[in-house]
Amino acid sequence: MIHHFDHRFGSYAGLDEPPGDGSLPETPDSLKASPDYDAEPWYWVPEDETSLRVARVPARLKRYYRKENAVGCLKVLAEWVLGTLDKDDFATPALLSSRAEARLRDILGQRALARDVIGEKIATWLHKVAGNARAMQRETPLLEDDLAFTRQGPVDPLELTRALIGRKQPRWLMGWRDICRSTDERIVIATVFPKAGTGHTTPLAYSTLSADRVAVLTAQLASLPLDYAARQKLVVEI
Repeated sequence: MIHHFDHRFGSYAGLDEPPGDGSLPETPDSLKASPDYDAEPWYWVPEDETSLRVARVPARLKRYYRKENAVGCLKVLAEWVLGTLDKDDFATPALLSSRAEARLRDILGQRALARDVIGEKIATWLHKVAGNARAMQRETPLLEDDLAFTRQGPVDPLELTRALIGRKQPRWLMGWRDICRSTDERIVIATVFPKAGTGHTTPLAYSTLSADRVAVLTAQLASLPLDYAARQKLVVEI
């Protein structure tokens, strides 16, 4: 349903059944002229599940949230907050315990230092989770305004997780068509499109780059030189 720089390329709006030949009905220009027109898919997925999957929060946090495991959510939140410390803090074990304890208490409250969350000794917990905490911060960054939001957010871990999932939503996604043939006019078909559920044939790319750099990346994915290179290398899947 998407094409280069066009997230409304095709639509099943108004159809009782898909075309018998498997083709995608193209959206006429008259409809595209309206900024309020939205393309309609053939299959629908739950909105809550879509929001959960695209949220830029740690995968383990999503798993615990699905299970409604409040303690599990708080454990992951504690690691996530820990990852926001400076790298110099992690390089100084003598200072790490006190700074980690202060950061957790400041952002998540005293509950985050409970035995069922970090264990009996914070030093042991730090040794165990420090590497994963830093990886979380690289892959799903918590910014300063996120920390302020968390500090002022709900006390209940499940409610706080729900709030963060809602906060860490992308407005747009970037993806590409997975299946191609050597006879296709274009091999790599990539674009940005509004947040929506996608199937396995539309892989998604996530980035922590600024919006202008992501725009450049999208343009490169849609460029003819990249398409030429892909045509020499790929047969079926991208």
